[in-house]
Amino acid sequence: IMSNGASVHRTGTRMCPLITLASDPAKLNALYTDVVEAIHAVSPTRVVAMPPGKLDRPWDLHELHAPPSCHGYCIAEFHIIASGPCTVNCSTAAGEFAWTGENGTHAERAKMRTAIEDAATWRQNPGGLPLWTGAFMPGPYNHPEKGQMTVEAQVSFASFYTQLLAQHRIGWSV
Repeated sequence: IMSNGASVHRTGTRMCPLITLASDPAKLNALYTDVVEAIHAVSPTRVVAMPPGKLDRPWDLHELHAPPSCHGYCIAEFHIIASGPCTVNCSTAAGEFAWTGENGTHAERAKMRTAIEDAATWRQNPGGLPLWTGAFMPGPYNHPEKGQMTVEAQVSFASFYTQLLAQHRIGWSV
């Protein structure tokens, strides 16, 4: 489901309908209903994490509908910076999060703050769920095209980001 917009291919043949499923909230929510029911039939208190599809962005959380069978054991998962922030040739698109220099710019910090606040606000609305932002990298280790960061910049970014998540009581992993 969390395909970052990429198809899964094997010898040129598409193996999984990731993009189609992740891009169709009705189909994705129907799948979650079936999956949560099946999981909870075997393990009633198993926590099930559900991303909203597409790129798992907080602004897509409104499309996520928790199945009635959650019974308090479902969480919403979102990502804004899973593969680390961008440091060079960064787009200004909504899904691109940059960190310039050692401490990031005011605008970069504000963009992250807005995304986290949007998720926290969704959680408080009817139908909202507890939140988890999943794993994130403090630097763009697996994406050299996004640039490099000094250890000091990584510490600064990770400190800012985790403090922001903690402020809004959102779980995370690094």
